[in-house]
Amino acid sequence: MKIIVIGAGGKLGGALVKEWGGRHELETLTRAEVDLQDADALERVLSEREFEVVVNASAVASPDVCEDHPDLAHGVNTVAPRVMARVCREKCARLVHFSTDYVLDGSEEGLKDEAAATFANGVYGGTKLEGEEAVLEEDGRSLVCRVSWVFGTQPVGFCESILQRAKAGEELEAIADKWSMPTYAHDIAHWVEALLSQYDHLDGVFHLTHTGEPASWWSYGMKVLEGAHSLGLLESCAKITPTKMQELQIFKVPRPIHTAMTPRRLQKETEIEVRDWSEAVRERLVLMLSQS
Repeated sequence: MKIIVIGAGGKLGGALVKEWGGRHELETLTRAEVDLQDADALERVLSEREFEVVVNASAVASPDVCEDHPDLAHGVNTVAPRVMARVCREKCARLVHFSTDYVLDGSEEGLKDEAAATFANGVYGGTKLEGEEAVLEEDGRSLVCRVSWVFGTQPVGFCESILQRAKAGEELEAIADKWSMPTYAHDIAHWVEALLSQYDHLDGVFHLTHTGEPASWWSYGMKVLEGAHSLGLLESCAKITPTKMQELQIFKVPRPIHTAMTPRRLQKETEIEVRDWSEAVRERLVLMLSQS
């Protein structure tokens, strides 16, 4: 496939490029090459190119930055995806637009599938939700892929960073009262690839996450360290002090609490094998061991 990846300089975009390199004809567009706040420039850049797929892995993803700069968030998270979808429709191409678990109503416990209630959680969640709606209004054949807590990226995700800090002997703490679903970038890349090739008749919203029980940052971190110790990556299993969201002063705006997603559509509408997040974490740790 001939694919343009927008946001290739970010964590997820960079991981997708690394996974797909050699299998597809890739062109990358970074922030330096196209200003997503300039809708006319974005439309011009895309209209001048030939492609089969646009993958939008770009976003203003910090809730605090979005709250401080709502116009920036609206331009990048809502307006730009609409432009991408419109150009894709005109060129009979497909758009893969990445979204977030922050569009979900996080007030109740439990796993959330694609039909779960949504809610504009602050400027970030609101602009991402509007971006989803804009994409599907412009082109119903688009794929809106919600992801969460992605690891296996560069710069690293929580899985890698908590292990690095444990190796350095740092005192560790992690939030224990917010729940989501850790997800391996390697698997996201393969799920998207399958949806574009084997299941190209499917469209709309997909939760691209693993199966398993919802995790807090604390339980996720403990799973990483326990696995690392069992594999010999850590001499002893370090402990993580559980903390509460309200105890942290670093967040300017509240975060939704219960946003753990379940990949219902992947499991029911495809033959894609979706594994438990703990299995994916262990695979990542085994790879890190082989590279150390």
